[in-house]
Amino acid sequence: MTEKQADTAVAIDWLEQAACAGADPETFCADELKGAALEAARAVCRSCPVTRQCAGYAVEIGAVHGLWAGQWRTWQSPAQDRFAAA
Repeated sequence: MTEKQADTAVAIDWLEQAACAGADPETFCADELKGAALEAARAVCRSCPVTRQCAGYAVEIGAVHGLWAGQWRTWQSPAQDRFAAA
């Protein structure tokens, strides 16, 4: 394992504790989440013990779309700044 691979493994070791672990990624990354689908995905996030790590990871990887830590938006600098401070 390279140093970069080890860093990545450490960076996402929280993922197996996530409420969304094993869920269909489209639940959180569909092009458009609206209405009941958005609320269902947010409900999963509300029950999650690792939302802080999720938000930090979204910022770290430069996520550009999807629901991360219960937040749905196009991920750009203001959102990244907000979650970086969390």
